[in-house]
Order: sequence, then structure tokens, then C-alpha cells
Amino acid sequence: MPATVQELAKCKTIYTELPGWTEDITKAKSLADLPRNAQDYIKFIEKETNIPITWIGNGPAREEMFLNK
Repeated sequence: MPATVQELAKCKTIYTELPGWTEDITKAKSLADLPRNAQDYIKFIEKETNIPITWIGNGPAREEMFLNK
């Protein structure tokens, strides 16, 4: 994060649009259970950040998360 508002003003936002999904994912317990577009979204985030996604949430509750192996 830029240290000053002036440095922040020089930043350029880069957007990448990805296809969404309409399928219900609340029952997903693994990456393979997710729709292809959701899997691709997670892989995109991993690639862009160079950080593996280890937990995936499929709802607002703590119990609605699964370990991405």
C-alpha cells in the first residue's frame, strides 16, 4: 500500500474480468466439487498472487469452509 495519498494517486488500477457461475456451491467439500469457472477463479488468484489458496469458503459460516488440497 502506498505510504501517502500522493503516491496512491499515481497508482493505476488493473482489472481482469473472469466468467462467473450461477451454480449453488454451498455443498462443495473440495475444489473438484466447484463449477469450472469457480475453480479457474481460484487458480487465477493463486497465479496472480503467487500464494496457494489453502481454505475455500462456500458460505458465511465458519463450518462452510473446506481445505484445498
